Amino acid sequence: MLVQHGVRHLLWADGHTNVQQNDQVPLLDIHYPFPTLPTQNPSPTIDLTPVQTTVSVSAGQVVTIGSLDRSIRLHHIELTVRPPTTARTQSTDQMWFDVAHVNSSASNTSAAVSAAKKPHSPLPSTDKTKPLPTPEAARRFQLPFFRQGNVYQRTLIRQLIASDQLIAIYGDPANSQHTEAAKAIQNCGMPSVLHFISQSIGQITDFDHDGRLALVLGQLADPLPAESDEQPIRGCVRPADFQSGSPTSIDAIYLDPIHLKTSELRSLLAHECAHAATFSLLVKSGQSPTEMPSWLNEAIAHLIEQQIAPQSENLHQRRLRFQAKPWLYPSVIPKEFTSIALRRGPSRIASLELLQSTFDSNSNPNLKALIQERGDGINRLLTVNKTDFPKLFRRFSQHLVQQLCLPASQQNDRPAKTDGIKGANNTSEQQRFGAFGLSEFSDQSIQIRGTSVAISSPATLDCQLVITTTRDALPQITVIDATQ
Repeated sequence: MLVQHGVRHLLWADGHTNVQQNDQVPLLDIHYPFPTLPTQNPSPTIDLTPVQTTVSVSAGQVVTIGSLDRSIRLHHIELTVRPPTTARTQSTDQMWFDVAHVNSSASNTSAAVSAAKKPHSPLPSTDKTKPLPTPEAARRFQLPFFRQGNVYQRTLIRQLIASDQLIAIYGDPANSQHTEAAKAIQNCGMPSVLHFISQSIGQITDFDHDGRLALVLGQLADPLPAESDEQPIRGCVRPADFQSGSPTSIDAIYLDPIHLKTSELRSLLAHECAHAATFSLLVKSGQSPTEMPSWLNEAIAHLIEQQIAPQSENLHQRRLRFQAKPWLYPSVIPKEFTSIALRRGPSRIASLELLQSTFDSNSNPNLKALIQERGDGINRLLTVNKTDFPKLFRRFSQHLVQQLCLPASQQNDRPAKTDGIKGANNTSEQQRFGAFGLSEFSDQSIQIRGTSVAISSPATLDCQLVITTTRDALPQITVIDATQ
């Protein structure tokens, strides 16, 4: 998660955590307040002029209504499902709608994902002519700390607990949680994780010239309230550490040992190492480590996490919340919108699915080109994929239909287990993912956020769908034959 101060990006993190009672919290010397979420769209003008169009729908088809508005504003949409008519529908507002009738999605998500899961070649042997320096027995670190919506830096001395040719683990050797976490890290397959990421993105730059990636253990946040359903901060990576030429440059990942579940450790390390590799490649290509927007950086990290640890509970829980109401979670989050809840929540899955949809027809995703390309997140995607935003977004809509309307056994993700997950339920696929119904003639209304997609339940009858919204929604309508 990217913490921002105005337009300055300060910290990358992934959740909140409980206080470790035997891990003292010293005075916090640097204070970064979170900016508040703007209540209005930063766009200078908002055109709320009503517009309307009508589309014909046949039984078995699915309709998606997306918003090309690149903000997170909610857009109100009125729907009328009425009997089909032979009369040709005239609409003076057609220019305000991007409408298309397409066959079932031709995407092949499984091909893109399986390609990334092929066995890798063995790790190259270490060059014996260039021995690694001996890791320092103790080092001074600036550990991030989250408290009441603010981020602080703490200066702490951490001692070397364990090391090998790739990593050095620093913590408190007298703390059993630190020593147990170090053992778990050594047994979770870090060589294969780092090798996979080096092939997919590139190697993590050795900014501090010690020959190893530093994994620093320590408390990262205050305890969450007992009633909170937020995810804990298990680990984080700070972009400023990866700034070339800075006196504080260090290739380091910060981990909170109290939340390092053995079953989730490989997933967490894959995610954080992907961030570190992304920052490294950004700097190598002449960019700032914060030049890529947070939503795309998180999408890349989650894509790597999904490929290395497909059974990730972190991804699974986020995906359940997204699938419950995908029309409320934008896939693109402007940098001026800094709500932690918005950027840490199910919108991450929306961004992941947007990124994955661009690789559906490409069995060899080129993440390196995406990171090396300059510009905002959308411009990077458009340039690398040689397309325009409406086409890219329609592909995203088709991808979601494939992901959400297929039976669970045919989806890439693990079977939906929703027990105890807020915002999810155990209803049928049609009920669970249908933002609106096409099973009877009726009036309905929905709300969608900019760059999100509402998906209908499959139509059970032939009908016409009258859609009324406002110009600022930039609506995109796709009628998909999901039966093919």
